[in-house]
Amino acid sequence: MQVDVINFNLSAIGVTKKPNMQQTEYKGTSSEHAIKGYRPVSHGQKGTLVETPVYDGDILVHGNQVIGPAIIEQKVTTIVVLSGYNVLLDKNDNYIMYRKEMDEKLLQPFIEEKRGVAIE
Repeated sequence: MQVDVINFNLSAIGVTKKPNMQQTEYKGTSSEHAIKGYRPVSHGQKGTLVETPVYDGDILVHGNQVIGPAIIEQKVTTIVVLSGYNVLLDKNDNYIMYRKEMDEKLLQPFIEEKRGVAIE
């Protein structure tokens, strides 16, 4: 007699090694070195196209800030930064997207070398 298995689910609990996070050196806020070009993009206004900078996300580094509106392209994803937002790269090369009106003091932990894990 033949048996067909349609679904198979498994849940497991175990101990794993913590990942060793690569930390990069602070390189300053300028992201001009990563601009690939400009592209006309609709930002919600009917029929209005805005020349929007396109950044190569694979060469952005710790400390670089991208001012919205912008597009950040990587090999595996694309990040659309709306006009009310900016993006900052932290020391683990994570993209931190924040509102433009956000207090700069709240961003300091992401810029400093000895930052915490989250904003308190």
